[in-house]
Amino acid sequence: MMRHLFALALALIVTQACSSHTQADAPAAGPVRTDGVASKNRTFLTKLAWTTGPVAMASAAARLSFTDLNDAEVKSVDGVAFYPWMTSMGHGTSMQDQKITPVAGALGSFTVDGIYFVMGGVWDIRVTATVNGTADTATIAVSVP
Repeated sequence: MMRHLFALALALIVTQACSSHTQADAPAAGPVRTDGVASKNRTFLTKLAWTTGPVAMASAAARLSFTDLNDAEVKSVDGVAFYPWMTSMGHGTSMQDQKITPVAGALGSFTVDGIYFVMGGVWDIRVTATVNGTADTATIAVSVP
């Protein structure tokens, strides 16, 4: 009898753990992307590919690209900003050496040099841009060793 009660209690705990997501956790309607991050208002899709790093206490570099949600080329990208933010610690990092440069011949692609993480851990890269005339922000999670 005790084993049956234990099994029932365990099943109840597992069921609760597996069903703890709420409607707010569900992704917004539209295409589901596994190869990039959709912006907050679903204006664009952004991809980040590291060319150097990321690593704590050293300069890193990456290629940042923007497409529409269907992965099609965008018409314009302006005002690109790249803000590393460590949410768990409540701080950012120095951006004085950061340089964002458009990639020649690749509309919607940029190199970001001089990315500096002051410590290891989970960082959020907040990317803001005006894509096809609409400003929006995407947040990309990065684990920095």
